[in-house]
Amino acid sequence: MGALDDSLAATIKGYGPDSPKGEAAQLARERLFPQGLRVVIHLPYAEQEAEVGALLERARDDAEVADALRLLGEDDLVARIAALNLRYGEAIRGRDEAPSYDDVRAARVAGQERLCWLLLRIAARLEDAPVGSEEAARLAAAIDVVLDENAAIRRYRKRRRNGVDAEDAEDAEDAPVARPSPTPRPPESEWAGASCGRPPPASSKVQAHSLPRS
Repeated sequence: MGALDDSLAATIKGYGPDSPKGEAAQLARERLFPQGLRVVIHLPYAEQEAEVGALLERARDDAEVADALRLLGEDDLVARIAALNLRYGEAIRGRDEAPSYDDVRAARVAGQERLCWLLLRIAARLEDAPVGSEEAARLAAAIDVVLDENAAIRRYRKRRRNGVDAEDAEDAEDAPVARPSPTPRPPESEWAGASCGRPPPASSKVQAHSLPRS
């Protein structure tokens, strides 16, 4: 749903609210999200699935909305949302008990810890790889992928908060891993038990392996 809302908002901004496409996007956005997207995404899982289903019915049964979405070429995206919502409903009904927020948060923390230790192992291999070698390039590229994904997740969470300060307490707790800084690597005894959320600084040699950004 976020992709559809973003697309409609971008159309309004790009074409202007008084253009035919801008007017169509405004109509669709007001009819589909009369109270904004935040109301939908913060619902409990089962209620969220039902609300998205109702929204899709409006997109289909409201002739003006259907025409507007067709004009904007959003038909495929709406069909994609419908297919994903169907799978989402099957998944949450397939559980004996719906996952709680605490379940989701615990799983996220566990995943972040595993990811952090994986990054530490990659960084250790990168430390020993010859500068400029093919192995060093592969390892540096693997780290870059994780850092870029973390940045994308951070942007997504900021958008979901819909105006909440991006540096609030939860955001600070879940902040993505920062890019290595060119500071000396401390002895292993100082960081072997470090918190996963604060990986040890990389040495200048590791920094030298970093690939140029395009």
